[in-house]
Amino acid sequence: MSKLILTICLLIFTFSVAHSKEIVLRCEDKKNIFTAKGQRAEVEIDLAANKLWVEGVLFTIVTKGERTIVAEKEVADSDGVITIRLDRYDGFMKFDAPEGRSGTAYCKKYRKMF
Repeated sequence: MSKLILTICLLIFTFSVAHSKEIVLRCEDKKNIFTAKGQRAEVEIDLAANKLWVEGVLFTIVTKGERTIVAEKEVADSDGVITIRLDRYDGFMKFDAPEGRSGTAYCKKYRKMF
């Protein structure tokens, strides 16, 4: 009987598929680096794939901490790297880019209202 239960459990674990959900945030970009003035930036996060998109621009997640997610993207025409730090609790996002371009944003989880 115990072998039967063990076999059933193994089959359930073998055939179960873990679906990672994409997290979508809306962020108010204070310096309008990613968006036009008055618009909010859309940030999508896929923790399972280690990817983060800001307005469709792909960043690679390099650190997934309990408090902070850090993502980076190499800048094609320079030796610099754009770094994004996103606080998982309060939604504070800080981004640093080459040539002193940096800024902050506050993000909220985006969900359907009705």
